[in-house]
Order: sequence, then structure tokens, then C-alpha cells
Amino acid sequence: MKNLLLLFVSIISLNIFAQDVDQIYNDYVNAIGGKAKLAKVKSVQKTITMKTAQGMEIPMDTYQSSDGTIYTKMSMMGQDLVALAFDGKQGFKLNQSMGYDDIKPEDVNKLKEQAKDLFGNLLRYKERGDKLEYIGKEKLDDVDYDALTLTTKELNQYNVNEMKILLNPNTHLIEHILVEVQGMTIDSKIISYKEVDGLKFVEKIEVSVNGIVQQSMTISAIKINAPAPDASVFVKPKE
Repeated sequence: MKNLLLLFVSIISLNIFAQDVDQIYNDYVNAIGGKAKLAKVKSVQKTITMKTAQGMEIPMDTYQSSDGTIYTKMSMMGQDLVALAFDGKQGFKLNQSMGYDDIKPEDVNKLKEQAKDLFGNLLRYKERGDKLEYIGKEKLDDVDYDALTLTTKELNQYNVNEMKILLNPNTHLIEHILVEVQGMTIDSKIISYKEVDGLKFVEKIEVSVNGIVQQSMTISAIKINAPAPDASVFVKPKE
């Protein structure tokens, strides 16, 4: 009888948490613009300034499309460099030697899926087959956040597949994305959002490691459904 009671309580708790996940997710979708408006966004072009802890500023231009296209160009040490160019089928990326490597065949599908995430990892979690769980309230910066754990099928840029997402219960917007990597806590803190055509995009984000800010990114311009870059930019430069 005791075991049956515990099982019943567990099932009830799981159902409550599942409802919380759906409600928090739906509130988030509505907060950034709603399903109808989000569905109309097929591409996003951004002008970004990345600033390192040492004070170096790196201007960047990015283009991302749900058809699988990704293009990122940056200016560094007086040079204009293409960090990544992928047309949905093939492309190239900058390597550590400042040369270019072809996109590997095994990375093509991963990049195509990444390109579809125009609003980050959370929005398309069901479509990707990822797992989202509500883990309760978590206090940070004097805010009692709604805390979710997102477990992705693919490894992210930190080579892990689990992240904690903290949403402000008043605005229903993401304010922190926390990742544990080799004993370090990487906190991507969203400082502000920018509204464009009724949709909310991240405007400024600070990335800290164990509480120390390492870099920030500020988005100064956003264009929705801008035309794709010319096909010539997806041809690997000769070295």
C-alpha cells in the first residue's frame, strides 16, 4: 500500500511539472511574439559587436535562414574574415590557423538544424526531439526564476547536451542560460531584448565563467526576412 501511494504521488507530481513546462513554454512563445508572427520569420540578418574581457571589439555581420543557410563575417585586426559560410549543402569555416576548412559531410545536417534556430535553442525543442523539464524555482540576482533543464540530442558549442534555462516569471523571457563544463559554470546572461516588428530578439548578452565576465555581444541592427547573401560568398577563398 505504501509503495502504491508513493507511485501515485510521483505520477501526480510528474503531471503537475509537465503542465508547468507547457505553460512556461507557451508564455515564453507569446512573450517573444506569438506563434503566428514567429512562423513568418524565415531569415534574420544581424549586425553585432563582440567585446572581449581585454577590451577588444570585433564587429560581426550574420545571416541565418530556416532553409539551412548560415553566413558570418567579422573584422579582426584590420582584416575582414568569413568565420562561417554554409549554403545548406556545403561550405567552409575559419580554422585556428586563419585558413579555411571545408564543412565535413557529417556536420551538414547539424548546421542545417542550427540554422533553423532563429530564436535560440528553446523554441524548436519539440521539433528537434529534445527534452524539456521543469525543475522548480531558482533564485539568482534576487529574482525567483522559473528553471528549466533542456537536454538536446546534439552536443552544443560547449560539447555538452544539457543546459539550464532561467525565465523571468514576470516577463516570461529568458534571462540566463547556464551550462556546466569541466567544473566551470558558463552563464550567458541576457541583459536586454530588442523589439522588431512585434518580435523580441536578444539585444545584449554577457557571457561569464564562474562569475567573471569574459565577453559580451551587442546587436545593433536586425533585419527580418532579408535576402540571402550573394552565392559568391559561399565559395571558399583561395589560400
